Parts: sequence; C-alpha cells; structure tokens
Amino acid sequence: MLVFLLLFSCNSKSDKPVKLELPTICITEIGYHEARYSPSPPAVFFTFKITDSIISKRIEKNKLTQVFLYSMSKEDQEHFHFNAMDKVYKNRENSYSFFVRTAVFSVTSVRKNKKWENYEIKKILNGDVGLVFGLDTIRVKSCPNKKIIIDVDMSYKNPDSADL
Repeated sequence: MLVFLLLFSCNSKSDKPVKLELPTICITEIGYHEARYSPSPPAVFFTFKITDSIISKRIEKNKLTQVFLYSMSKEDQEHFHFNAMDKVYKNRENSYSFFVRTAVFSVTSVRKNKKWENYEIKKILNGDVGLVFGLDTIRVKSCPNKKIIIDVDMSYKNPDSADL
C-alpha cells in the first residue's frame, strides 16, 4: 500500500494551466521619425509599459540617464543621444513615452556612406533596449504586440528647387 501511495504521489501532474506573467517592463511601441526639411532633428520614439513601481518612480523622478539599442553598433551608438532634461510622458496607467535624438538613420546622416532602408531601421528597432539609471542598466524586451513605426517624411519640397 505504501509503494502504491508513493507511486501516485510522485507521478501526479497538475491539470491547472500555467499562467505566464508579463514582464515588469516591456516596449509597446517604438518608431523613427524624420522630416527631411524640418529644423527638428530625427528621433526615435519609445513607449514602455511598466508594472514595477520602483522603475516607474525612477522614471517619474527623472533618474533615467541613458538609453541605447542593443542591436545598434558601437559606432552608431555614439550618435544616439538621450537628453535627461527632456520630459518623459506618462500616457496612461503604466505607460511612459520619450524620445531620443539621433542622426544615425538620417538622409543627412553623419555617416554619408550609408543609406538606410526601412527594413534595416526596423531590424535595429526590433531589438532590446537598454535603460540606464545611474549604475543600473535594465534590458527591456518587446511586449507581445509591439508596434514599429517608420515615418520618414520626404513630402516637403526641396528648398533649393523653385517652381517656375
């Protein structure tokens, strides 16, 4: 009888489904915006969903000091600048947005020998994001339904060309 109990107690499996928990922080939307003849520099926009109150408080208190993309080369990271003085917006409950200025993908890029195609920009934006708070770095992965938006507005007329 003892052997029978041990056999069934060790082999019994739970029929309860395993609930997967969402990460405490993930990227819901990331996008690149560039208006070719606009005075504002190109930017990468981020929207994060945060369920960890410690991370939320750090962001709300402007403790975020640096942002980087793990999929971007070291050389390109040098042209990817987060200004800690820029505002981080709280959109709705647990959702925060901010932008990072960059000339990496730009038509007027500092790397004039490289012309970026939309699929190349999407590939880099699809990677993980690093958020730096002082000496702490948090690696942020994508939320399940992450959106990637590429908005390169070339509809402005070239100021050098005139309609005659």
